[in-house]
Amino acid sequence: MSAQEKPLLTIGEACQFLGLSRSTVYRLITDGELRLIKVYNRSLIARFDLDSYVERLVRPDNRNVSRA
Repeated sequence: MSAQEKPLLTIGEACQFLGLSRSTVYRLITDGELRLIKVYNRSLIARFDLDSYVERLVRPDNRNVSRA
């Protein structure tokens, strides 16, 4: 099953999915941009949260758009 089909991804899979380093993904977790899900000794990130994060990055911020 590919990372795009799994509902929960490991930190490593999330790094590959986003194209970011482990330290950057952990910083996003610390900053509240991504939620960490702990299942026993495993740290996972919901695919939904990754998709939402990417959507926030590519969606234009309406507050910074000048209106002519």
